[in-house]
Amino acid sequence: MARILLVDDEPEITAAWKQVLEADSHSVTVEHGGHLAIERLTESLYDLLILDIYMAEGDGLEVLNWLMDYKYELKVIVISGCGNCGVSYLDAAKFLGAQKTLSKPVKMTQLLETVNELLYA
Repeated sequence: MARILLVDDEPEITAAWKQVLEADSHSVTVEHGGHLAIERLTESLYDLLILDIYMAEGDGLEVLNWLMDYKYELKVIVISGCGNCGVSYLDAAKFLGAQKTLSKPVKMTQLLETVNELLYA
């Protein structure tokens, strides 16, 4: 069982993804903004971070910069639904240390495959 921090500002998405990840025996903590994600990361250790890029309360790139600055080693999947701007944001996320990137909409099977690939490869 992995401890996963799931960060996205869309409650419908986080609820669905949390349900699927917990059914796959993972422990999932949800936050709805980058600033809250950083608070969680200072309080607890996680095995994996699933992070949206574009959020109103602190974007995903801020979180990735924080991870780099504080040398917090964590497996990271970055997700963007920004349409045409998604490619450049996803490229920036990889540059900042994300191991995997996905474009929204993300299929549940794709999410699970990517999570398990990072956790158990």
